[in-house]
Amino acid sequence: MSNLEELSKLADTAETKIKNLETIIDGLKSEQENFVNYKKTLIAQLKHLKKTMRKDQKEADTVVAEYEALKKENAELKEANAKLNYRVNHLVRNTFTTEDVHPEAMVIPEDFQFVKK
Repeated sequence: MSNLEELSKLADTAETKIKNLETIIDGLKSEQENFVNYKKTLIAQLKHLKKTMRKDQKEADTVVAEYEALKKENAELKEANAKLNYRVNHLVRNTFTTEDVHPEAMVIPEDFQFVKK
């Protein structure tokens, strides 16, 4: 085999290898584009999640604040109720134990119940 033939075969082999490398490079470029697009999608999803989390946190803070306000109002109502119960019980006892009240008025009806604290 002559040098010319060997050089021709080497040139063909080199050309084939170059084409293979170009194909590989094109595949890598495509993969890189896919990766960039995937990265952009992930970033958009993360931004959406952060926004949703902030919104949920604001709602949770609002619910906690409303709960605390209702808890405070409930405590105030319980205190007012206790004071009213004490006053009603005191008035009922005084009404039924006063000597200047007619004897029939001193009878406590069977269905009457004192309010318990």
